Amino acid sequence: MSSVNKKELIIPILVILFIVISLIIINSKKEEIYKIEDRRENIKEEKKSDTELYNTIGWLRVQGTNIDSQVIHYTSKYNDTFIDKNYVWNLSDSEELENRTIIIGHNLLNLSATPGVNKNNYTRFDDLMAFIYYDFIKENKYIQYTIGDKNYIYKIYAVTSDIDYISATEAISHDFSESERSQYIKKVKKESIYNLDVDVNGSDNLITLITCTRMYGQSYHSSFTVEGRMLRDGEKVTDYTVSKTDNYKKIEKLMKGDEQNA
Repeated sequence: MSSVNKKELIIPILVILFIVISLIIINSKKEEIYKIEDRRENIKEEKKSDTELYNTIGWLRVQGTNIDSQVIHYTSKYNDTFIDKNYVWNLSDSEELENRTIIIGHNLLNLSATPGVNKNNYTRFDDLMAFIYYDFIKENKYIQYTIGDKNYIYKIYAVTSDIDYISATEAISHDFSESERSQYIKKVKKESIYNLDVDVNGSDNLITLITCTRMYGQSYHSSFTVEGRMLRDGEKVTDYTVSKTDNYKKIEKLMKGDEQNA
């Protein structure tokens, strides 16, 4: 075989190798979009410290944040002395998955109109405010909730920055009907600061993460929520598109005002 023919063979072989390597890299990145980390043993360990004031019912992880903690249900004896603890809580006492899970946590340290992200002193739901940033949510779109001896994954479908707390927690004491879930989805998608390419309807299992915010001023009481829907049967963890809604203009205005007053 002549040297010319050898060169002609080498070029297509190199091209094929490049394509194969590129596909391997792309597939590995897809798998890294969100990696499940089992938290069932964490729950068992924390249950050993449960008291008459609270019991551990689950575990929550939020992609990209330092939120990786037990979820408790507090009893009637629970009081504000536990505000110094790093707990987030579910008002339901069920240790089985409900069709809409509502988890609440304090935000005591991240109240600025330009919230911090991943600071070492952030606990509870301080770091949930990271989702106010468009660049952050583009890279972080998944929630993991472990309960009932299983790890469940949710895709974020809405983020609200100024929702009434009572509305977010309405009918919290029971499983929601399909109609109730549909109405809530419609409300939060309308108020969401992002459009997220996630199909969601009243038959889906939902999760709502709620914290307080003072972005609109110290005397203005509103809640910040991150809303997710569970992966459906056979659905994979994949990336999806996100864009700002008109509601985000209010956020951008607040951030600019905060910078001017800094």
